[in-house]
Amino acid sequence: MGRWAHARTTLVDPQGRCVTLADDTWARQFLVGHPELARYRAWVEAAITAPAVVTESANRTAHPTGVQYYGPCGRAGLLIMVATEEVRDAAGAKRIVKTAHLVKRVGNGSQLWP
Repeated sequence: MGRWAHARTTLVDPQGRCVTLADDTWARQFLVGHPELARYRAWVEAAITAPAVVTESANRTAHPTGVQYYGPCGRAGLLIMVATEEVRDAAGAKRIVKTAHLVKRVGNGSQLWP
């Protein structure tokens, strides 16, 4: 396998929504953009499949379809926040991972789950 060996992964959140984490997103956003998260793909995936909280983006103007997933990350006092967006292509709409960050608290967006 090449430098970016992770396959495209489609995850299902607790509300039954499919969320795709693409190879190039993992490489660009995490391995390069957020190297502190490079070893923690499992945290990113778990924040989607078994989140503590799911919210809409607090900035609905810039991110009208934004949904943020928050989960534990194994570091005291921190959560992992995974930002997703809905995109449309010839096959229809799908939700994709855009980025993730370590945060101290859940953001201000409207809570969607639980």
